[in-house]
Amino acid sequence: MRIVAATRNAQKREEFATLLGEVEVEVVRIDEFPEAGQTATTFLGNAAQKAAAAAKHSGQLCLADDTGLVIADLPGGGPGIRASVVAAKHGGWFEAMEAIVRDAGLLEDRRALVKAHYVCAMAVSDPDGSTWSRQATVDGRLRWPPKGEGPGFVPIFAPYDPLVVKGVLAHRRLAFEKLWPVVKAARS
Repeated sequence: MRIVAATRNAQKREEFATLLGEVEVEVVRIDEFPEAGQTATTFLGNAAQKAAAAAKHSGQLCLADDTGLVIADLPGGGPGIRASVVAAKHGGWFEAMEAIVRDAGLLEDRRALVKAHYVCAMAVSDPDGSTWSRQATVDGRLRWPPKGEGPGFVPIFAPYDPLVVKGVLAHRRLAFEKLWPVVKAARS
């Protein structure tokens, strides 16, 4: 089975290749395809839009994801599915992280417990329009100052369980482990 992993994010491209280990993977930057839109109101909807757009354009089976940090105590659960918009609004990822922890009260009280979770929705689409998707969540809390590196808001997220499992962020690995058996069964 051959699959195109459609993403702009270099770390995600590496993680997709790791997850798809035994599958022939062609990792293609999503910006090589027409804009996928990401106009859905859910992580699953955005992942499906990306995968479907890439599959239609490439004529091949495509994998995509949508990932974000959800903080129930912030208005709108922010940043949620608007992560890139929030980062752009604040002038970059670090500035957005600082604004989030300020809004959550962590700058005044670094011992405050602000529960959060990272969500990853993954979707695989066929060029014929068939799409399969699954979502996973990793629970944790916000922390300040940021620790380590990672895409998006990962540096301000302290998971309750290990964040990286076998070289892949846990929320992405969990979503893939839910999705891949469904895709394999549907395509066999």
